[in-house]
Amino acid sequence: MTGRAALLSAALLSAALPSAAAAPGAEPRIEWVALQGAGRLDEALAGVERFLAARPTGAALGAHYLRGRLLARRGRLDDAAAAFAAALAADPQLAPFSRYRLAEIEVERGHPEVAAGLLATLLSTRPSPGLGARAADLLALTLGRGGDCRLLAAVESWSLPPASLRPLRLRRADCTRERDPAAADGELRALLAEDTADGTALEAAERLAAAPDAPDGELALDVAMAFFGQRRFDRAIEHFAVALRPGALPAARRTDFETQYALARSYFWLGDHRRAAESFSALATLTDRAAQKSQALYQRGRALELGGDAEGARAAFAASLDAQPEGPWAAAALTSRLRLAWLDGEEGRALELFALLAGRRSWRGASARAAFFLAAGDLVRGRADRAGAWLDAAAAAPELHLPELAYWQGRLAEEKGDPAGAVQRYRAALAADPFDPWSEEARGRLASPELAAPAARAAASLAASGRETDLLSAWLLAPGSAEGEAALGRLRSRLSAGAAERSFLELAAVPAADWPLWRGSLAGAEERLLALGDWELGAPAAAARFPDSTPPLALTRARAFAENGLTRQSILAAEVLADGAPDALPPSLWPAELTRLLYPLAYGALLETEAADAGLDPRLLAALIREESRFDPRATSAAAARGLTQFVLPTARRLGEILGLGTLDAAALHRPEIAIRLGAAYLAELGARFGGRTHLMLAAYNAGEAQAELWRSYCASDERAEYLSKVGFRETRDYLRKVLVSYARYRELYGGGSYEPVAPSPAAATTPGSGPSTSSK
Repeated sequence: MTGRAALLSAALLSAALPSAAAAPGAEPRIEWVALQGAGRLDEALAGVERFLAARPTGAALGAHYLRGRLLARRGRLDDAAAAFAAALAADPQLAPFSRYRLAEIEVERGHPEVAAGLLATLLSTRPSPGLGARAADLLALTLGRGGDCRLLAAVESWSLPPASLRPLRLRRADCTRERDPAAADGELRALLAEDTADGTALEAAERLAAAPDAPDGELALDVAMAFFGQRRFDRAIEHFAVALRPGALPAARRTDFETQYALARSYFWLGDHRRAAESFSALATLTDRAAQKSQALYQRGRALELGGDAEGARAAFAASLDAQPEGPWAAAALTSRLRLAWLDGEEGRALELFALLAGRRSWRGASARAAFFLAAGDLVRGRADRAGAWLDAAAAAPELHLPELAYWQGRLAEEKGDPAGAVQRYRAALAADPFDPWSEEARGRLASPELAAPAARAAASLAASGRETDLLSAWLLAPGSAEGEAALGRLRSRLSAGAAERSFLELAAVPAADWPLWRGSLAGAEERLLALGDWELGAPAAAARFPDSTPPLALTRARAFAENGLTRQSILAAEVLADGAPDALPPSLWPAELTRLLYPLAYGALLETEAADAGLDPRLLAALIREESRFDPRATSAAAARGLTQFVLPTARRLGEILGLGTLDAAALHRPEIAIRLGAAYLAELGARFGGRTHLMLAAYNAGEAQAELWRSYCASDERAEYLSKVGFRETRDYLRKVLVSYARYRELYGGGSYEPVAPSPAAATTPGSGPSTSSK
């Protein structure tokens, strides 16, 4: 920021804030909240201390609580502890929250036993659900660090939800192991029986696996399934071997489909595709159910294809289809047969299979993907005679993605020597979403020597029409040009004439002095916390006091969440606002603050440092984190991926050892500094393997390196657009689109432009691997 800009910013901020010497009888919390929002914590603290000097109790406004929080945020933990202790006595309504904050300080000061006592007392008072869940999580942590186990004697009476009780029951099992190991094991087994996907299940499985006595078959199977759910596939196979040995389980349990399927999938995800194929084949002979047989044979085909046995894969996919010709796996098996026949040069057979796919209405989505596969392969090789019919078939898909279709239609027009038609179709892609990866590809084509002049003529003609959609198209075709910017200005003026559009264009957060909190009484404790600027613990009251139905208040809520480090909640609030934007208003005209709340740079210093060390664009890392976790360090997926960058433990441990982080546990993945470092390191590793090509790196991050390599082998070119259309998993296509859109938005917002040139890159290695949050397909 320049010196003049800094002075102007300071002047505007000073004008927006109340004077430090507030008028007699004025609401002091307005100033305290405004100063906190501006990051002026020391001034806010000074104001609170002046208030307390004049009114030592400060109970009615919660001044002792706020003083404690401000001191803690400034790192003055001893003073903060004293302030929260004073708040406990001075303000009974806020006492549960003061007790929780005091426990946090004791943990940070290295006194887990003191924190545990505070938290147990808090939980015995049956606090609000949100505070109770936080207190339970923190109590489980403190007990693991030396808190008194006797505090758990009354755990069942605390009325906690089952999810919050689970980590405390795990600690109770630890506490009782020495005097009653059977009871401890019973608790651990009960935890596994309830759920195998959360962090508690992983810890329970590890404790049971470490027992000195050999487990019985049922226990070994429970542990194996828990490790499978946690993606610890090597450990799962180890315990499956114990559970499935002769005599360990009844025959029906030993041949159970889900058990054997999990074993085969474990081999699959470890990259042992030969063993996986053998296991799936054996599984297909064990079951009499057509759907299960078809599923097992389809997965056998996938394993063989990844292992390089295309002929065996074709036979397995054919057998899968034969097992249940109209079942849930039939379309996937038929598509796989089509793809392999096409790649083997058997075009006639592939087109017969395509006709079968296209002939069944319920398979229209699968036939559309096959149509894009065929059309993209022809068009990147310069062949236009067949692609039109395939694209027409793709256009009939029930869930059509317009930018993809419009892009390939534009390529078809180019091949047919129709530059005006190509410009029109690329314009349609841009109008649908200018940040979509296919729209970015379209923008690149429009900049080519063959299309630049036709695009400029089209932009000039559209700008002259004056219609709103045409003005937008003129700008999209000629961004940055005088004509394009003039069209955008006219569009803004035209839209401002509409009440809804003008209201959205002028959307701004509500100044603290105008918050509705100050009108009427604040009866609830969480409402009072909002009035003190504590949006973290006051969050449950935020939606009612700053509702979505009043957009300026909703934007205020999103901003306050962001200022308090609640980035996930901030993004969610901003997304609701964005969903309510008038249809005629393009995102590029949305208020700047809303756009930055939608695409924030949370943990900015960590992002910059770790990205620089890894040789990455920090905006790419931010885009990945936004889509993986919405910047929520506590995020945990159903596939046991954890933290900001959603790592599963095996990949995290492998990278952790390389980075000198030691042997990481599941809890470490929720630490932002660890998660961001792991994410940057893994992206850099993928960049080295895939020649720095972002879409390949992201595909591998989501679906695994071997799968990303396989999709690349389907391509006739090195073009990003072809690869995106040939990704076989819907989940990964959606993931790529979301991350690449976010990456484009981050580049536009934080410098660097919105188009990523796609340059050819050397072929990468083909050793198998799997990403941190590998797809379960």
